[in-house]
Amino acid sequence: MQGDWEALDESDRDLAASLPVTTHWAPSYSVHPRTGDVYPGINKPVAVIDWLANTEVRRLSAQVKEDYVLVIDADMVMRRPILPQVLLSVSNELALRHIPQVAPRNDSQAGPAGRRGDQVGGFTLMATADMRRVAPLWLKLSEDVREDPLAWNLTGDHYALEGDKPWIAEMYGYSFGCAAADVWHIANGRLMRYPGYAVDRETYEDPPSVLHYGILWNVSGTDYAFDKHWHYDFDALACPPWNMSDDPRLTKRGLFAHPPRPSAFNTTGLELMRDLLAIEVLVTLNEAFCERHRRACPPSDELGRECSKAEAIAQELRDAYASLPPLPPDPEPAQYEVPPPDEAGADAGAAGEAASEAEAAAEAAAEEAAVEEVAAEAAAAGGQQQAAEAAGEPEPPSQADRPRAPSEAHIEL
Repeated sequence: MQGDWEALDESDRDLAASLPVTTHWAPSYSVHPRTGDVYPGINKPVAVIDWLANTEVRRLSAQVKEDYVLVIDADMVMRRPILPQVLLSVSNELALRHIPQVAPRNDSQAGPAGRRGDQVGGFTLMATADMRRVAPLWLKLSEDVREDPLAWNLTGDHYALEGDKPWIAEMYGYSFGCAAADVWHIANGRLMRYPGYAVDRETYEDPPSVLHYGILWNVSGTDYAFDKHWHYDFDALACPPWNMSDDPRLTKRGLFAHPPRPSAFNTTGLELMRDLLAIEVLVTLNEAFCERHRRACPPSDELGRECSKAEAIAQELRDAYASLPPLPPDPEPAQYEVPPPDEAGADAGAAGEAASEAEAAAEAAAEEAAVEEVAAEAAAAGGQQQAAEAAGEPEPPSQADRPRAPSEAHIEL
């Protein structure tokens, strides 16, 4: 911003002028000149509009011009090129309130089907012509969402209470502005990463292009942690004395607390890549600060000592990345094999089954013979009884021999 530029020392202005990338100083809308709203987030679309209006997009040559604009946040470290070949270009009541003219989308390239605005964030690579159409709508709709009395709830801002103006209004303004300009995104979730997150094989073999240090993270296995929100009062341009501390919360001038060296890690493979990415943001920032301090600050023992340490850690990190070995191939999934039949066991089983059948047959035959023997004895006894009855007077029939009514029938045993 213009006021910040004028506040810089001459040495820092000379340093900025010497950089290969031209710095554009946009007006500040941290306190909105029309509404009085205190909202530094609005400076993002304001700066893009001002830059597009007052900067000639540099031509690489007479035949080639820069057709794409990369918009990246201040709390991001760009570690690899972001090319157009990689990036080619919301579905609740809030969208309906602000862009009702936009029909819901039926694809899922940047959010669920039915959304009116793309669910995108982080950095954006966009055609310059599209950005010229999007930027004014981005600003207007950011202002509208900021003033919407229901936005505190509809934006999903966890820190906003009823009646508050949501901090993330600018993010919705961007999404809605793109939708209103009919500019749609292809989202790629692998190009940006937060430090400290677990790493998979794809990340190991194709690391992210951008590290976003927007939230708290820890360096695994150490006491080192970092959160940008600890450093609202950090003075990056302060020359020594710096009062360096091992506690990342306590360093407030010149450099951040030095992160662990790569040589201190005992991890390998995916875990080592995770740990290297976790320290890279602080390593990069401290090395950049030291490049400035060595040019703008008076020589001192503290400057030489601390910056030499920062530069040594940076070189060690580069060497660690360069020496990472390829990952071994993933193990083949175990194949289940049906065991061959056990012929001896099968024969034994068949023999046992045959023996059981023979034993059952023998038992059945024995039972049948016993029945026949009982029947024969009964027949013989009946003949003797008949002979005895014929020799004497007939006796009246016994109770068992009398005819019975059907209801009295029973079985004699």
